Amino acid sequence: MKYTITHITSIEPSLIHVQNNGRDLVGTNWWSHHLGKNLFFLSRNADCYRLLVPPIREAEVSDMTRNVREVVISVANQLREDGFLFELMFDDHSDAPYVIHFGVRQFDILPHAKRDTVERKRFHIYVNDQGPKLVFSTDVFLRIAPRLPWLKPLKV
Repeated sequence: MKYTITHITSIEPSLIHVQNNGRDLVGTNWWSHHLGKNLFFLSRNADCYRLLVPPIREAEVSDMTRNVREVVISVANQLREDGFLFELMFDDHSDAPYVIHFGVRQFDILPHAKRDTVERKRFHIYVNDQGPKLVFSTDVFLRIAPRLPWLKPLKV
């Protein structure tokens, strides 16, 4: 099997390495980085978004994915003062969906959504089990939001 490092993201003072095999995440140093112990990270390769879950949040994966109907990435149409650039919502059609807001140090490639359209891509969730372990897979929808937090149901 051939592996290639396709993304090297600068996060001061060290580099984050993400090793891919198509859509599959096969290696990363994110979880050994000081930010990776507490923060989520979103990586993208081959039209697949991959959520890396920090060890202290692994128990929440079942809450994230329970009864989920859509996973939606809403990209802010302008830079916010607090640095949040996009949100990831696990919409279970309840009044309190599981949502993660991402800042500048939590992704390797900024999600790109087209104006006035909703795009469907693949989505995987990984935890660290002596390396990346895939624990959930579904589709994700990308859209532009006029502001964050957005937290609105997807209209397709």
